[in-house]
Amino acid sequence: MKHEKGYTICGLAWHPKGGQIAYTDTEGNLGLLENVCNRDGKKSSSKVSSAVTKDYNDLFDGEDGEDFLNEDLTEPQSSPKVISNQEDDDDDLMLASGRPRHRGAIIEDDENSLDTALMKVNSSLEKDDDDDVGSIPVLPVSTAQRPFYDGPMPTPQQKPFQSGSTPSHLTHRFMVWNSVGIIRCYNDEQDNAIDVEFHDTSIHHATHLPNSLNHTMADLSSEAVLLACESSEDLASKLHCVHFSSWDANKEWTVDMPKDEDIEAICLGQGWAACATSARFTRVFTISGVQKEIFSLPGPVVSMAGHGEQLMVIYHRGTGFDGDQCLGVQLIELGKKKRQVLHGDPLPLSRKSYLMWIGFSAEGTPCYVDSEGIVKMLNRGFGNTWIPVCDTREYCKGKSDHYWVVGIHENPQQLRCIPCKGARFPPTLPRPAVAILSFKLPYCQITTEKGQMEEQFWRSVVFHNHLDYLSKNGYEYDENAKNEAAKEQQELLMKLFALSCKLEREFRCMELADFMTQNAVNLAIKYASRSRRLILAQRLSEMAVEKATELAAPKEEGEVEEEEEEDFRSHLNAGYSTSATEWSQPQVGNLQHEQDTEDSKEADTAEKMEEIPGVQKLRQNPFCKTVGSSEMST
Repeated sequence: MKHEKGYTICGLAWHPKGGQIAYTDTEGNLGLLENVCNRDGKKSSSKVSSAVTKDYNDLFDGEDGEDFLNEDLTEPQSSPKVISNQEDDDDDLMLASGRPRHRGAIIEDDENSLDTALMKVNSSLEKDDDDDVGSIPVLPVSTAQRPFYDGPMPTPQQKPFQSGSTPSHLTHRFMVWNSVGIIRCYNDEQDNAIDVEFHDTSIHHATHLPNSLNHTMADLSSEAVLLACESSEDLASKLHCVHFSSWDANKEWTVDMPKDEDIEAICLGQGWAACATSARFTRVFTISGVQKEIFSLPGPVVSMAGHGEQLMVIYHRGTGFDGDQCLGVQLIELGKKKRQVLHGDPLPLSRKSYLMWIGFSAEGTPCYVDSEGIVKMLNRGFGNTWIPVCDTREYCKGKSDHYWVVGIHENPQQLRCIPCKGARFPPTLPRPAVAILSFKLPYCQITTEKGQMEEQFWRSVVFHNHLDYLSKNGYEYDENAKNEAAKEQQELLMKLFALSCKLEREFRCMELADFMTQNAVNLAIKYASRSRRLILAQRLSEMAVEKATELAAPKEEGEVEEEEEEDFRSHLNAGYSTSATEWSQPQVGNLQHEQDTEDSKEADTAEKMEEIPGVQKLRQNPFCKTVGSSEMST
C-alpha cells in the first residue's frame, strides 16, 4: 500500500487477531489497514485513503504468519477503544498514545506476548531485501510496554582518593598535607618531581625526589615517606617507601603488586605501612618492607588512614540512592593485641554528600569530613558512635567558599583548615595560610545560658575521651590535662545545678548530680541546704550514700573483705584526695541541725563556691535577699 500523500511511515501497530494494522506518518496522521492477513493471499483494501507502494501481505502470508499469529498469543484483558469507521467492531485497535510507534513494537497492546515471537518478526523483516522500511532500527520491546521505574536512582560511587590531596590531573598539586608536613608534586614540561617539606625541621630536612615512575599517591609520617603509582602497559603498580628514620644505609624499598592489581589508597602508621588495591585487598608491611597481614575488603576502597597502631579503611558497602553514598568503615588495631574495633559499620554521611577527608586527630581519635563541611569524630565513650563536632559551612562567607581540612587537635581544641574562596581545593602557589576554627556541637537552644553550658560540658567530655583510651591501652598521657578536664566539667555541672535551683527545678538538679563526682555532690548538698531546699538536700545525701556504697563494694564476685565500720565521711573520700577541704566531705543527718552547729565552716564553703565562675551571678537574683548573701554564695 502507498500513502496517498507520499508521507513516510514512522510507526506500526497491529492487532494479532483482528487482521488490522494501524500506522502513523511523520506528519502526525493516523491510518488503519484492514484484512491484511488474508489466507488466500489477496491484497487488502484500505478503509482510509491510501495508495499502493508495497504489498505488506508478504510479511505475514504463509504458514509462518499463521503460526506466529496463533502461537502464545491471547486477547488482552481490556482492549482499547477503536479508531475506525466501524463503531461496532470491538476488536479494532487504537493507538493508546499519540507518539509514533516503532515497528519493533507491533505487539504493543498484547501484555502476554513473548519476546521470541518478536524475534521471529524481526528476523523476517531483516530477510526481506526489497523492504525499504527494513532499514528502520527495530526495538525489541517498546518503551511503553516496559514497566516504568519511578523509584530512587542509584548514586555513582565516588572514586578512591588520598586524604589531604588535591586532584591528580593538576600539574602542580598537593599529594598530601597533614600534621607532619606537605608533599607537593610538579609535573610539567620543565620538571617531574616531588618536594617533601616538614613542619618541624627537627624531624627531617626538606627533600627533593624524582618522579620518574609518575607517583600519584603519597603519605607522610615522622618516620617515612610512602609513594605509590598505578600500573602501565610495561610496569606493575609499585609501592615505594623512603624510610628516612632508618639507622642503616639502605633507606628505600619498593614492592611490585601482582599483575592486574593497582594500588588505590595508601597510609602510614607507627612502624607500619599499608595499601589498598583494586583486588579489594589491604596489604600491611613493616616500615622496613616486610610483608605482614593481608585481608580482604567487602567492597571497593574509598580511602584509608593510619595513626599509631590504628588503621582505618573506608569502602563502598553497597549502592547508594538519591545522591547518598553507601560507605562502610573498618577500624583495626595492629598492636600486640590485634583486634577489630569497627566491623564494617556504616559511615554516617550528611544527606546527598560524599567523603572529603578521613584521618585521626593528633591524639589518635578517628575523624572524617564530608562534602557538606560537617566534621565528625568517633565518640568512644558512647559505644563508638560518630558525633558531629563542627560545621565548617558556618564560617564560610560565600556559598561557593569551603574549608579544606588538614588537621584536628583535641587539646587544645583546634580544627586546622585552609580557606578556599570559590573552590574546594587550595592552589599550591602562593602558599596558602592555615586558619584555626573552633569546635561546636549542634545542641539545641545554644543561645541560652543553659544550652551553652550543656554544649560546653559535653564537648569537654567528648574531647577528653582520648585520655581514658590512652590510659586503658597503656599509653602515656598527661595526668594534669585529665585533672583539668575533670575540674572544668564539674564546674560546668555546678553552674547548671545552681541555675536549676534558681528556676526551682529540683528534679533536674537530681539528674545533674548524677553526672557529678562525689566531691561535687557534697558541694551540691551544702548548696541545697544553705538555699533552704531541704528535700533536695536529703535526696542528694541518699544519692551520695549510694555512690559511696558502689565504690566500697568488692570489684570481684566472691571477694570477701572484712572492713571496719567507717563513718559516712570516710566512705565519700574513697578513691579521692584526702586534702582537708570542708566542702569535699559530705554532710548527712539532720541538715537543719548542721546549719546551727557548723556556722564556723560556712565561710570556707562560700570561698569554694566563689571559685566557680558564674555561680556568683546568681547572687543578683531576688532569692538571695531572702536567704542571705552568705548562704546563697554557698
